[in-house]
Amino acid sequence: MPFLRGGWAHEGGSLYETSITTGFGYTPRPGQSLLGLGVNWNRPNASTYGASLDDQYSLELFQQLQLTEGVEITPNVQVIRSPALEPSDDWSVFFGLRLRAAL
Repeated sequence: MPFLRGGWAHEGGSLYETSITTGFGYTPRPGQSLLGLGVNWNRPNASTYGASLDDQYSLELFQQLQLTEGVEITPNVQVIRSPALEPSDDWSVFFGLRLRAAL
């Protein structure tokens, strides 16, 4: 399951002026968990951050696990190069856990 997403904004307080994301999700067999990888490039918006920042690159690895018919969790790890929200750092790493429940 490949995906591609892009966006562009001119000022207006957006986080990014330009952003492109691509990646894929892979399910070995129907009904099994989804393993995915996403890569992003973006240019932070100078009108939001008040400074010209380096382009930001990020990589996310995730696995979507179906716990029950209506509940799934998605643990993930994200690695960000030149994080816009912390310009003094070269790299940031985040671990996350998403929950989706449908009643």
